Amino acid sequence: MREKLTTDRLNKEDKATYLRHLDNLSNQKSVIFTAKDEGLVEGMAKGMAKGMAKGLAKGKAEGKAEGKAEGKAEGKAEGFSEGLLLVASNMKKNGEPVEKIIEFTGLSKEQIADIPD
Repeated sequence: MREKLTTDRLNKEDKATYLRHLDNLSNQKSVIFTAKDEGLVEGMAKGMAKGMAKGLAKGKAEGKAEGKAEGKAEGKAEGFSEGLLLVASNMKKNGEPVEKIIEFTGLSKEQIADIPD
């Protein structure tokens, strides 16, 4: 069994050395814990920044792709509508009956009536 060190039995010089040693151990422990905490904070900050940058890049890419797809779909629909109106306009100019224009284009009587002669 280990004997417990009692500082009462030490002379003044040995007691001062021992207390300095304990103080140094306490300081070392404090430095280690502080470094550990600072490392954690720094690591978390770097990780969050990296994650946010990655998420932002992914979000931009997805948004760009989605916007491009929507724009393409809208453009096709608009082009198709303009094509139908052009066919209807040409048919109307050639004197085709409204019923035939409706059958070929799917446009309503009102839409055909709005087409200038």
